[in-house]
Amino acid sequence: MSIQITELSDNRTIGFGVFEVASFPIIEGSTKDLETELEQSYNLFLHAIKEFYKLGIDSNTVAELFWVGDKAEKQTFKSRIRIFCVVRRIGVGNLKLEIEQLLNHFSIVFSSKQFKVEMNDNKLQDFTDILSQVNKECLFTVIKSEKCAGNSSSMYPYYYCDVVPTNNVDNFASIVTALSQYENCAISFQIFPTQLTQQEKYYLNEVTAELGRLTTGVFMQRGLVL
Repeated sequence: MSIQITELSDNRTIGFGVFEVASFPIIEGSTKDLETELEQSYNLFLHAIKEFYKLGIDSNTVAELFWVGDKAEKQTFKSRIRIFCVVRRIGVGNLKLEIEQLLNHFSIVFSSKQFKVEMNDNKLQDFTDILSQVNKECLFTVIKSEKCAGNSSSMYPYYYCDVVPTNNVDNFASIVTALSQYENCAISFQIFPTQLTQQEKYYLNEVTAELGRLTTGVFMQRGLVL
């Protein structure tokens, strides 16, 4: 398995492992069959992310899907898109074993939906070579912001609101088209597990209980039940 480990000067260890998603399954059937298959895949990967959070232990672990345009020969498009799954972790202890466990977790998820996964020992060098060719003169970072809204008239001045549109038709078609027309370009999708502190958990439980009482028509104020 392609894993690289490096010792740091503060006695911690940093490491990463990689495998390639070499091919996608062919999905055939009616529109309803396609929708069912996509929904099942969505639920599977959502479960995989939840399990990654449990296996990753803390925010020192990152899972990454790295899409890169590799030069294509004798094709109508300039680049073929290669997808690598990367796991990075920093900490103490046997990081190699932990990274190997996470890589196996994701490879099993991909393989269960008929994705072809390549995990041979030379995949790390292959990834390093293709990464070195990526043009780094122009870099953009897109970070999902907290959808926290303010309301001065509310009992709580801030609340979280995340509305998912039911008619969402966005997909990766435009990204695939753009990447295939350029050389030495890449997109990285990264997931960082986040853990709440005990103080944050306490406050969230307190607010949740208070909002629960509000929805049932019971409100505590200065020791009185209104």
